[in-house]
Amino acid sequence: MDRHFLGVAIAIAMFGTLACVNGGNNGTLRLKNDITFEAVDGQAVLRITPDGDAVHIEDGAGTELLRLVLEPGRITILNAEKKPIGAVLPPTAEGRGYRVVTDDEAPPIFELRPEPDGDFRVLDGNAALVYRAKLRDYGFKIVDRDGKVRSRVRSKNTKTSLRDRSGVTFMTTRDALSAASAAALALEDLRFAYAVALSVAMVQWEPGAAP
Repeated sequence: MDRHFLGVAIAIAMFGTLACVNGGNNGTLRLKNDITFEAVDGQAVLRITPDGDAVHIEDGAGTELLRLVLEPGRITILNAEKKPIGAVLPPTAEGRGYRVVTDDEAPPIFELRPEPDGDFRVLDGNAALVYRAKLRDYGFKIVDRDGKVRSRVRSKNTKTSLRDRSGVTFMTTRDALSAASAAALALEDLRFAYAVALSVAMVQWEPGAAP
């Protein structure tokens, strides 16, 4: 398996319950249930454990990789040593999307901006397009700034699968997972920790609605 897509397989797990989101909530974590994701061989590769105002991100063996902590106006990202390495800020009424920041005084390094038609764009720190996730009948198609397909997400009945640019499935889940949730994490240029935090942020704060 491509190393990047192994990371995406881990990251994708964090989008577990987006389908039930109904507006912003800064005080209560919306992700409620443990979620397990499997590789194509049926082995668990990641376990998601909500715990109070935090989400523990563990590999299939139970080793904690990251911890995401809900705080007022942000989700803080802690590494395996429990040191902060960044945060995600919620959308704003002025049209800003989900912003990944490493320093409160510095501009965002990435922004995930939902669009009214169900697509969304990922912009870099200079507001240049990095990826676009295009809504399709089967789920989402992820393309880069040159329009080249990088990955696809397929959702059918209770199964959601993530596929690489060659169409090979590398991870599936039968837990609650929307295609939009999966698509937001099938982005090669985002660091694993940032992708995970973005996924939780989209669960916590409904796309298109300022908290």
